[in-house]
Amino acid sequence: MAESPTPTTPAELMAQLDQALRTDPERTRGIESVFAFDVEGEAGGHWWIEARDGAGSAQAGRHPSPDVTVYVDDASLVRLGTHELDGGEAYVSGIITLEGDHSRAMLLAQIFGD
Repeated sequence: MAESPTPTTPAELMAQLDQALRTDPERTRGIESVFAFDVEGEAGGHWWIEARDGAGSAQAGRHPSPDVTVYVDDASLVRLGTHELDGGEAYVSGIITLEGDHSRAMLLAQIFGD
């Protein structure tokens, strides 16, 4: 199977992540959460990830009641998703901000395949 090209926009990243979540149950093993992304910038928008212990998906749009919302710009989200930017460093430096259960944001490393 050919490797997916490196995403350059949040939409491409989320499409690839959706496929990975649907085919790799380890990415969501032990996680029961909804993560929303409010993304600023030219390629920004809204997406959400649902993780249900071995199953998951990434969707465009707004979720009515996420456990945590991540606020980030489009380029930084792509860098996070492609492992060019560490989530913890991005949080401490203010590149991302969170609303809701901050502890759940740490689970995104597993979901993104770290």
